Amino acid sequence: MAEPAGKLASKTNSEKPEAFMAGTLVDEADKEVLQVSFEAVQPNEDDFWGMRTLVRQMFVRSEVNYGAISDFIIANPGTATAVKVTDQNRDTIQPAKKAKRDKEATEAAEAQAEDDHYNVYGLVAALNVKDLKANGILKEVKVWMAGHIQDMEFKTKLAAVLKDKTTLFVIAERFVNLPPQIAVGLYQALHGDITKAVEEGNMSAPSKVVMVVKGWKPKGEADPEKQGLQLTCDEDDHFLSAASDKAEFEIVAPSDDDNNYPVRTFRSVLIIDYAHFQATCQMLGQAFATVYDDEERIGDDKA
Repeated sequence: MAEPAGKLASKTNSEKPEAFMAGTLVDEADKEVLQVSFEAVQPNEDDFWGMRTLVRQMFVRSEVNYGAISDFIIANPGTATAVKVTDQNRDTIQPAKKAKRDKEATEAAEAQAEDDHYNVYGLVAALNVKDLKANGILKEVKVWMAGHIQDMEFKTKLAAVLKDKTTLFVIAERFVNLPPQIAVGLYQALHGDITKAVEEGNMSAPSKVVMVVKGWKPKGEADPEKQGLQLTCDEDDHFLSAASDKAEFEIVAPSDDDNNYPVRTFRSVLIIDYAHFQATCQMLGQAFATVYDDEERIGDDKA
């Protein structure tokens, strides 16, 4: 079985990364549950479109420049990790059948090349707000937040935090059909990357973290107990609990598409003291260890 999610392989571009977790992935085209292995890598130019897709999921229906954020992460990969499917699994997740690909080799090769651009299933990155301000990205993000957040007290606190050069803006996004245990390795790697950057003098010691998490609420639900915000990713519950301040807002669907959305879409902006963020990154392994250990025992029983 692959290594536990908390044990990430080296991410240096000069080394071939090893699988750090095995898990299930749902092929939406065939409705099949697939067994795949994932690898952790430093993002590079080949990952641009895959990362842009993930960034767009976070800042959906906004004027934020998704491509600029992706380019920034590629240019500053030291505190970023992308999750990709290992080479031996890439054929497994292609929607075309192998026989058809063998028959149409040229078309299959072209499709593979195109799919490789989107072979990014998760991303976590810590971005220094000072650098984000220098290239205009921070302004776009602030405009997006300010346009949705109604809590004026929180807006004032957020503005002050984002002026602090030691604040980190953390982007964490993954496809929801990935197991939550994959977040363990991602966040522990991020914590290690930040620590290394500070020790080497490439980053000031962080004081605060600002991050955005996704959530939803059911439409037309009359029961008050079922009207609460449901977070899209299980690990985000722990960061929500660690936040010193938070504000949620709804991403309103276009009126002509409203009936196509079965739930109401929300985002929560979190302000977290870095010490609490650090502790949360480290404790995720314990939070999800039971599920992972159960999967490992099942695998051992079948062996």
